[in-house]
Amino acid sequence: MIRKINRRFFICLCGVIGLAVGTIIGPRYFSRMLDQTNLNTVSVVNRDSFSFLEQSSDQLVDQVKLLNSIGNTGNLMLLSNYSDQETWQNSTLIAQITDQVALAAGDGYIPWLEPGIYENYFMETGKKEVAKEAPAFYDWMDELRFAKYYSLTCESDPDSHMMQMMNLWYLRFSDEQTFDYYFLVNASTCQIYYAEIYNLLTDREADDSWTELPQNATTIAEVFYGEEYTEQFASGAFYYYQANDFQIVYGDEGRNYDCLSVLRLEEGESAYIEMQKHEKNTQLKHPIYGYSVGIRGLGDKIQKNMN
Repeated sequence: MIRKINRRFFICLCGVIGLAVGTIIGPRYFSRMLDQTNLNTVSVVNRDSFSFLEQSSDQLVDQVKLLNSIGNTGNLMLLSNYSDQETWQNSTLIAQITDQVALAAGDGYIPWLEPGIYENYFMETGKKEVAKEAPAFYDWMDELRFAKYYSLTCESDPDSHMMQMMNLWYLRFSDEQTFDYYFLVNASTCQIYYAEIYNLLTDREADDSWTELPQNATTIAEVFYGEEYTEQFASGAFYYYQANDFQIVYGDEGRNYDCLSVLRLEEGESAYIEMQKHEKNTQLKHPIYGYSVGIRGLGDKIQKNMN
């Protein structure tokens, strides 16, 4: 009986010792065997795809190509979505966007957001009530409705394995009554690629439910957003994007734009900037007409992929 117990003990002890030795020596031996097998041996394997990511250049022509990939070959990813001013405390970005809006409006590229620019005109013609209805330029800064942060990537050249990348902010500011502003901007520079503006000055058929003198607002819309404004828009796009030259192309009944500013860029490249009139914005308490300006076709891409 004692011999059987000693025999079992001896077998178990040998098993434990063998397992311990194998645990220590086994991996080394297996690794050395693999090294001897693969060392100085060239192996070729197929790899489906790989890409290097690089930031898009600051040239407008390259940025337009990347933006045109939205909804096509580009990969648009929503990274952050802020629904109101309280959850999105980014005063620096707001200030940068405001500067770009002021610059674009000063160049005549986007519709005016400030009735103060027309204050003398209002006073001279007795249209004080119209001035009271329109929001001041900086009022819209405190009326954020959403701020969406996107990453856009697109393969620049299949043979180069390079992916172009651009980050974008898409924002809406509105008081839900008298104005509604949308901006798509470059996240780094805050340069405006698309702006959609609804306010008293863009409304072509002002309603008497929100102004005591609707004919005044209609007159102002005709003065500032008629044929004269289309020329101002085209030259404004030229100045804002710092192009070499530009050409105005007027829309007609068969076109989906009211005016094109064809910008001549470096190395013979061109960029098409369009202006469109929009039907009444029914999201506002008092639906009003508006205008959009930006890279041609970008408004449709935003509607399909960002809203």
